Amino acid sequence: MRDGKFPEALALYERAIPKIPRANKQELSAAFINAGNCYAASSKLNEAFADFQKATEVDPENIDARLHLAEFFIAAGVPNHAREHLDFVLSRNPDDAAALGMLGTIESAAQHYDIAKKLLEKSVANDPQRPTVAVALAEIYNREDKIAQARSVLVKAASAASDVKKSAYAWLALGRLEEQEGIAAAAEEAYRSAVKADDSVLTNFRLAQFLERSARIEEAEKVLVHLDSLRPGEPSALADFHLSAGHPEKALKQYAEKLPSDPKPDNKSAAQHATPETLTGRIIEAQMQLDRERGTQANGSLSAKLLLSKHSGLLDGTATAVLATETALADGDVAEAETQARIAVTRGPDSAAAHYVRGLVFNRLDKIAEAKEEWNSALDAESDYVPAQLALARQNLHENDLPTAEEHVSSVIREEPANLDALCLYARVLLAQGRVSPARGIAKRAMAVDGNAEEPQLVLGMIDLHDQRFGSALLHFQHSLVLNPRSAEAMNGMLDVYRQGKLSRAVLAKMEKVASAPPSSASLMEITGRLYLEKHLLKDAVRVLSQVLQSDPMRDGTALALAQALDAEGHEKTASDLVLSAGTKGSSALFQLQGADAQERGDYTAAIESYENAMRSGESSGVVANNLAWTYAQSGTNLDRALELARSAVEREPKNAAALDTLGVVQLKRRHYSQAVGALNKAVSMMVGPNWDAQRPEVYRHLAEAYQGAGLPEKSAEALGMAQHSISRSLAK
Repeated sequence: MRDGKFPEALALYERAIPKIPRANKQELSAAFINAGNCYAASSKLNEAFADFQKATEVDPENIDARLHLAEFFIAAGVPNHAREHLDFVLSRNPDDAAALGMLGTIESAAQHYDIAKKLLEKSVANDPQRPTVAVALAEIYNREDKIAQARSVLVKAASAASDVKKSAYAWLALGRLEEQEGIAAAAEEAYRSAVKADDSVLTNFRLAQFLERSARIEEAEKVLVHLDSLRPGEPSALADFHLSAGHPEKALKQYAEKLPSDPKPDNKSAAQHATPETLTGRIIEAQMQLDRERGTQANGSLSAKLLLSKHSGLLDGTATAVLATETALADGDVAEAETQARIAVTRGPDSAAAHYVRGLVFNRLDKIAEAKEEWNSALDAESDYVPAQLALARQNLHENDLPTAEEHVSSVIREEPANLDALCLYARVLLAQGRVSPARGIAKRAMAVDGNAEEPQLVLGMIDLHDQRFGSALLHFQHSLVLNPRSAEAMNGMLDVYRQGKLSRAVLAKMEKVASAPPSSASLMEITGRLYLEKHLLKDAVRVLSQVLQSDPMRDGTALALAQALDAEGHEKTASDLVLSAGTKGSSALFQLQGADAQERGDYTAAIESYENAMRSGESSGVVANNLAWTYAQSGTNLDRALELARSAVEREPKNAAALDTLGVVQLKRRHYSQAVGALNKAVSMMVGPNWDAQRPEVYRHLAEAYQGAGLPEKSAEALGMAQHSISRSLAK
């Protein structure tokens, strides 16, 4: 057994055990323990547990047998059963280091940290060669901000461990601690010491993660190549890294290299390659990502569907249904996706992937509660299932549940530090919390992973805009638009930057001239047209936006802006037809237009429904948030939501008089009169020029109402007088 020949040793014990007299209980119990150890070393845990139980039954006084059983019960999440055996051991030997250590970990898991610390300290003092105990104690010291003590415990355990391989556990914990403290050189030394102690999949994976977090991508790739060589049955670590980092083409090539040409390889071949079942699903996932990047619009997942058809015989029913759901969603066939998702969950009720894709379908159907339930079911099935964690984080961010969003997305980044989607989402969450510096750091890490990706540029633009670094923000938004000319968020970001300055008709005319000069920019032309619209220069807006649509008919954002301009000019039917013909039925564009029409008719219920649908469909310009807040205020319902929306609109455009007016009206409805006065006074001060003649009297009336509520009747009368004066001036013109 000492030579690692466990099957041979086990065969000897199995032949010897029946020959040992029952009366020789100590010898028989020891034989069962040795057989159990052989089973455990061969990953046959059920058989090992059975032999340890037999050892205890034969000789209840056998301390080793009870310690082995306690370990099994702790691993199985049954600490009470483990405690019974540990209490027995300590009743015989109060200084038993192994029992003290295990009992300490049980108390720590129960958050009884004071009791746990005493037990673990005593265990380490009695036997400093137990890395698992040292790690548990170091974690408690870390919680208490006793970093020096935590470091000391880990260094001693790693250096003194009798089993060199086990010392790797302490080295890994020390690496995490040093990284937490920002001491990168010490962290790297610890991670490399772990690899030196035990050149395993785990230690190499942790080292690669550290290198990824340090933006040393090429070094990380070399470590991942070595990691793949350590597990020839699943050599996909490097390909998985490229897929999560947003490089599906690289991932596809590497997956294909590992996929055997013979779908039923012999045992020798299987030892050198991942099984087809393991890789086929990942190949199709990578192909779908590549299809999306290439913009295969006629059939959003045409290549992926062909691959699924070609390799369906290699997949089980659950995997096939999961992938069919994803390809149907990519094609916009929600009915087929719903059917396939039901099949996936029926065939694989314990499949995280099945619950995840069903959640995607519910989300597409706007059944948010059901979607979250399915994503949580996915995590119940597989606690670290990344797609479900990210889906929940996005939804939590949308709902402004920022602590929960951070919990989900940070968990992903700990395990996949080069996951581009996770990094960008984490930066958004941090920005929403107002933690600008950490958000910038995470966004820069995303840039290090892929400097040619759109999303990091977009997020950095949002961060710079928040910091009022308008020049830098504009560059990031422009770069994002170059990478994705149809990006609505980048477009809106640029609009937000331009709104910071004074935009007269002459300035906009110059912008139009620059945008139309060869080589013309459809994106900049659309921005100019939308700014014309915001300034109520409707004829100019219609002219410019029509030119953009003629050159690029697929721009939904342009179609919506043109429809709004036409609607404002009184051409409602033409506007509706335009949105429908642009292929945006069911999109935020149509919902926004429907909401505006319903609002104009005074049908607040229909307007609220349409605006909420627009928000859920991804509208992010701030216009819908403002309109929805206004509609809630007019209907006198959901005023907390109205306040949140109105504030967000003002934060996006602090000089937008219409947004300030909406915020003031919401505060009026909430009877917060002083806050209403502040917002409405700002709104009045921003209403400069003839474009506001029609709206100015109404805002003054709102201000008069706010003053009246605040107990300032003279100010109220003055505001009413200004409202009447504005009306008189308009009539005189």
